[in-house]
Amino acid sequence: LADGIPNLLQSSPYSLGESIAAAAKEGAEGEWRLPWILIHHAERAVVGVATFGRAPGAAGEVELAHAFSTEIGPAEHAGEVIAGLARWALRQPGVVKISLRAPCGGMLGESLLASIGFHREESPLESGGEALDVWSRSPTADPQPTNPK
Repeated sequence: LADGIPNLLQSSPYSLGESIAAAAKEGAEGEWRLPWILIHHAERAVVGVATFGRAPGAAGEVELAHAFSTEIGPAEHAGEVIAGLARWALRQPGVVKISLRAPCGGMLGESLLASIGFHREESPLESGGEALDVWSRSPTADPQPTNPK
């Protein structure tokens, strides 16, 4: 498995054991806690992990937490992964907005996230000494992008 992903899968918010146990207790809402393990088919390797962490609240918002390996060209696949998970979430009943946090100037930069329908929502936040941008996407009448440009 790529770049520390096994350790990541055992830590919050991705812990498989904790996620599965919590999901089983919560029924359909618990499905939002389960981690999506991102596998590169041709390379036969785990390239990342993502989760929504919890079901949409009363406002219909969910946040996508994500981590990508640095070994198998994550920039090539991150946009496709984020776009796919956003499309899935926005098709679920009651979801009106998906957000994510990404390091300022990191792999998930403005050109990539904007090309798949996200817009910067807030000024950078500080998290553990790292500046993070908050991005969001809502359903629109226009066709949603499926891959980064």
